Order: sequence, then structure tokens, then C-alpha cells
Amino acid sequence: MSDTTEILEQRLLAGYRRQSSLYERALRVIEERSSEPNWAQNLHAVLEEVTALEAEHADTKVGWQQTGRSPGPELRVVLERLGAQIQSLRAAIDNQVAEITARKERLMPEVDDFIRRRWMLNAYGQSAAKS
Repeated sequence: MSDTTEILEQRLLAGYRRQSSLYERALRVIEERSSEPNWAQNLHAVLEEVTALEAEHADTKVGWQQTGRSPGPELRVVLERLGAQIQSLRAAIDNQVAEITARKERLMPEVDDFIRRRWMLNAYGQSAAKS
């Protein structure tokens, strides 16, 4: 491996390790959501950090890909870990979306009933005021 390729791979390793740390943080945010009312905003903030990190390392990725080399053993391990973390995070987010959707569906009849009662009270109030 040439010095340039080695430098690029080391930069990628550092970036992917930071990214892995952020994904771990994102998973913790989801796991601890019951004790944190702002968990969705916190998750969004962590994912924004991942996005910024991706942009920061875009040139390094392109440069490394242009070398045509396969990842070394250390980079391969980090990439596999990232893949597993992303799948876990995706599954956790999908579960949350399903849970929130189910909660919304359970609440809709109550909300409809509340709106209907409110409308009836308003209508009754208007007709009583006219009498």
C-alpha cells in the first residue's frame, strides 16, 4: 500500500470510528426515549452530526475509492460494524414509527369524539343564546 493510500485509509478509519460513535449515541437516544421527552429532537441532532461528518470526509472517500484498493482488515471490521449499527438504528426507528402510528390510530376516535362534542356544545350554546 502506498503512503497516500495508507493516509487515506487511516483518515477513513478515523472518520468511520467517529461515525460509529455517533450511531451508538443515536441508538442510546432511542433506547432511553421513555426518560427523555425530547428524544426525537436529540436523535435528529445526532443524525445531523453524522451528515456533517459524511460531508467532511467525502473527498477522502472519493480519493480512497479512486485508488481501487480493497479495504484493509481494520477498515473492513469498522465498515461491517457500521453496517450492523445502521441496520439496528433503522430497525429501532421503524419500530418507533410503528408504535407512534398505532398510538395515533388509537387516539383518533377519541379526538373525533372530542371534536364532535365540542361542535355540539358550540351549536347548543349558539342556539341557547338566540332563545
